[in-house]
Amino acid sequence: MLAEDVEWTFPGPVGRATFFGEFHGRDESMQALKPFLELVETRQLQPRQFIASGETVVVLEHEEVKVRRTGCTCVLDCVHVITIRNGRIAAVKQIGDTATLLQTLEV
Repeated sequence: MLAEDVEWTFPGPVGRATFFGEFHGRDESMQALKPFLELVETRQLQPRQFIASGETVVVLEHEEVKVRRTGCTCVLDCVHVITIRNGRIAAVKQIGDTATLLQTLEV
């Protein structure tokens, strides 16, 4: 599903968490996301709207995650800007409330 040369961007304060930043290629992108997936359990992931234009799909999403270590939950409304090329995901940019996320994660 991901292109081999996918570009994954998760804007946030680089240095506060390893999953913030720009990542290049499928392996690097998945390695960057791994710590986030280890920290949280996704309780709800609800796409609310899809907006498509050409190769780009914008997904408005409601998400609830539970921090495994503390049991605290974080509710976020996020935007994902996804570029599709040749039937594969070529780029992803995640946009959300990183301050609330960091506060809940306590990182």
